[in-house]
Parts: sequence; structure tokens; C-alpha cells
Amino acid sequence: MPACEHPAVLIITQQVVDTSTSVARDRYQLRCDLEAGHSGPHHDSRHHESWEGTEGQYTTLLRHEGERPPFGEPDLDPHSD
Repeated sequence: MPACEHPAVLIITQQVVDTSTSVARDRYQLRCDLEAGHSGPHHDSRHHESWEGTEGQYTTLLRHEGERPPFGEPDLDPHSD
């Protein structure tokens, strides 16, 4: 059965020294690799990320640097997509 391939983007932020501002450090494209028509959240096993999303909706996930994803260590190579 084909993969779902629902898209999302993960943005990793970092704190700007001596401010209360966070800026984007890295951006990763995610794709759900579960079977098309699956139930429950979408999941990108390569990056160890899960998210909720609706058909036709592009989901954005934000994570501050140093925060660990809920499913283990991601394969975060910005040059791999």
C-alpha cells in the first residue's frame, strides 16, 4: 500500500543572547511514511516526529534547540531533503 506522505515542516529555534527573542535555526521537511488512509497522527520515522494534520493542510511544528522529540533521536540533516 502506498505511503500517506502528508507534509509538515519542523522548525528548530534558538534563543538570541541577552533577549527574549527566539529565531529559526534549522528547517526540515517531513513526510508521513505510514500507510495511506491510516488512523491517528501522521509520523515521519526518519526524523522521529509525529503530528496531527488535516487533508490539504500543511502543518508547522516548532521546537526549541535542546528539546528532544517525543520519539527519540531524529535524523536531522538539513542537506538530506
